[in-house]
Amino acid sequence: MESLHPVIHFLLYMLAYSCVYSCLYLLVYFISIFTED
Repeated sequence: MESLHPVIHFLLYMLAYSCVYSCLYLLVYFISIFTED
């Protein structure tokens, strides 16, 4: 079970990173929509 700890930690890190990246992408997307006019 100890050997899986780094793998789980890495997966959680990638999950958090992808969530932050998606939030930033949506933020830029909405800003580009609101600034079109």
